[in-house]
Amino acid sequence: PHHLVEAFRATLEETADADLILHLLDASEPDIRERMQITQSLLNDLGCAEIPQIHVLNKADLVDYPLRNEPDTVWISAKTGSGIDTLLQMIAKALPQTAKRMRLCIPYTNGSFLQCIREEGKVFSEEYTADGTVIDALVEVRRQKAAEQYLLPDTE
Repeated sequence: PHHLVEAFRATLEETADADLILHLLDASEPDIRERMQITQSLLNDLGCAEIPQIHVLNKADLVDYPLRNEPDTVWISAKTGSGIDTLLQMIAKALPQTAKRMRLCIPYTNGSFLQCIREEGKVFSEEYTADGTVIDALVEVRRQKAAEQYLLPDTE
């Protein structure tokens, strides 16, 4: 309904910063196509037309599949769990690759770089050696080129 759209507009404006939009719909609703169109129109108005989207149609266990061949659409059942694996695969495929797991030995003289890795990524382990700090971490794309000089041989 239009009044709800206006009430949630500020919240929906946050969507413009998303990497991926999951549009969750109740597949058992009779006016599902209209709801999809209204939501798409609102997202376009908010400047989200270029953000990848996946339409997630829940309650697949209750209805026929009238939108079966729609692109970027997955049928799931939260009740039975069907379709969840497909949804997760679609999400992984749609999200930009932002981090890579790397095992590095960063010299103590470059503590600022080590701190960037800690703040921006996820550290799995950290060990202090004679040569520097050995760290196993997810390294953000923008830091990967600089990190290559510290890459340990047993890492791809």
